[in-house]
Amino acid sequence: MRVWILSFWLLASSVVTKAIERVEGTWEVLDGCRLVSAPFNDGDSFLISHRGETYTFRLFNVDALETSETYIDRISDQARYFDMPPERVTVGGNLAKEFTRKLLRGKFTVITRWEDARGSSRYKRYFALIRQGEKYLSSELVLAGLARLYGKPIESRWPGGIKPHTFYERLKESERQAKVKGRGLWAFNNRFINGEDTPKALIKTSDQPIKSLTDINTASSSDLQKLPGIGAALATRIIDARPIKSMDSLVEISGISANTLDAFSHMVIVKEPPPPPLTAAFHRANPSKHLNTVVTVRVSYIDKSTKKGPDGFRAVSLKTSYNGKNGGMMTAFIPDEFYESFRSYYSDPGRDFSGLLYKHEGELVIVYQRK
Repeated sequence: MRVWILSFWLLASSVVTKAIERVEGTWEVLDGCRLVSAPFNDGDSFLISHRGETYTFRLFNVDALETSETYIDRISDQARYFDMPPERVTVGGNLAKEFTRKLLRGKFTVITRWEDARGSSRYKRYFALIRQGEKYLSSELVLAGLARLYGKPIESRWPGGIKPHTFYERLKESERQAKVKGRGLWAFNNRFINGEDTPKALIKTSDQPIKSLTDINTASSSDLQKLPGIGAALATRIIDARPIKSMDSLVEISGISANTLDAFSHMVIVKEPPPPPLTAAFHRANPSKHLNTVVTVRVSYIDKSTKKGPDGFRAVSLKTSYNGKNGGMMTAFIPDEFYESFRSYYSDPGRDFSGLLYKHEGELVIVYQRK
């Protein structure tokens, strides 16, 4: 019995060590992984669970389209790649997200070197290959016409894998096939829709703007009831659950199964509510429109900033909000001679501050203008 207990303890210890040991640059194969629903999941980046631990991974070599309109520059770049209208990019992004969700049902394998993929402070992200049976997710996305060849390349052969160059050439061949057959997003490039290979959402929206899709976060009860499988009771539950963060989260609503979602997913879109006006988030949502112009934000409070301002200026952090809705933080540069009076005046919440919206070291800031 003692031997059995000792053996069990050693096995358990090795499992724990394996779960938390992350050696960057050393390949590791994680079997028996499962997809975990998370607001940030999309076609090429998602949360997974493995042996009681959760990790966020981002695919090598490929880039699925954006699922929200937050990053305008990326959306424009992706639209150019597929020669498609920018307003259809988020439709393609949600198609890729749904494709990934379906392919990764059940258990799958993650192959990673624990290289930093620049995730959030809460969810650190790592580059990886994802294998479901004999299929690699990256290859399947490209072959379906739902991702582009873009991003960090694989630099060494992984356990049981092939040479990185050979793998990339196969990805290129998969993309060529997708182009020739007009699959997925390449339907726009070829100027035709192939009903067999093209996802329903692109067929449904090929001759109409994205706004014609039902927005889950703003649709009325009667509009929701026009969706297959959605009656008055489910429409009420959807409305009560708003804001809906992602398409996947709909299955968390009682009465909506994966099959129900599959029946109407091509008819809807989950758009984030517009950011509140007079806030940092409002100006970040469309930086090209507001950059180098005088903008106004409503300040709920100010805080010290660790950033260094230009000569003659000091940095502060502004917490912005509008009618009780959080609008995020933004750095402001205040001239030295006005710094103390500025802090005193804006110690009272709810006051508006106007300044020049400027990009400093890659970040949007508001600069107090001397008069």
